[in-house]
Amino acid sequence: MSGCDTTSALFNYVKLKFVQTLKNNNDLLKVIGIFKNPDMSPEAVVDVGNCFLVALYGYPVTASDTPSLNNVRYKCYMKSSFNKSSNMASLPPTEAAAHQHSLRVYHQIQHWLGNKKRPEDWGWERTISGLQPVKTLQPPAPDSILRKISCKCKKGCTGNCNCRKSRLFCSVLCLHCWNNCNNRKIQVINSDDDDEPILSDQLVEASLPLHVEEDTDDLPKDIEL
Repeated sequence: MSGCDTTSALFNYVKLKFVQTLKNNNDLLKVIGIFKNPDMSPEAVVDVGNCFLVALYGYPVTASDTPSLNNVRYKCYMKSSFNKSSNMASLPPTEAAAHQHSLRVYHQIQHWLGNKKRPEDWGWERTISGLQPVKTLQPPAPDSILRKISCKCKKGCTGNCNCRKSRLFCSVLCLHCWNNCNNRKIQVINSDDDDEPILSDQLVEASLPLHVEEDTDDLPKDIEL
């Protein structure tokens, strides 16, 4: 959960914070053991992942009363709104984003344990550039807001691009950059289609230059949670 070469980390949360969370919540040690179980369902993995994240952000986790991750995100937002300055990246992930993150964590741990899993079932999508992480299956904002976001870049669409700053891909609303844009969604291919060339399984996080190929046998054996 704390991040490695193929799974993303949480903003401003170092690994020591994860260790401290486990020390303060002994019951979580048994619960997160399912990440090492090769027969777990995606739903069970996501439930445990959400439970751990709730505890990580300082909220109690009990059998009778555990707040939802979205509710914790809302509470953290309300607290931060009273600060003179706040960083939205410091908020907990949405449940939709955490869903995909937990699946990738499980997939990576199973890979280290030598249990081959189909990556497309565990938070990855196959594109013409290899495997890319599924960030979320929900839009970042309502359509009425998204339609108002575009850029005026003439080429490239790098760090100063309004769409990139908003964590959106450029669209047809961006009239000037469409034919010369580095911020377009990578084409997803169907891995079951025999007519499409299948590239090497590069497990690449969008923000990381490092990658691990799926069939590599000499991955590290120690598991980070």
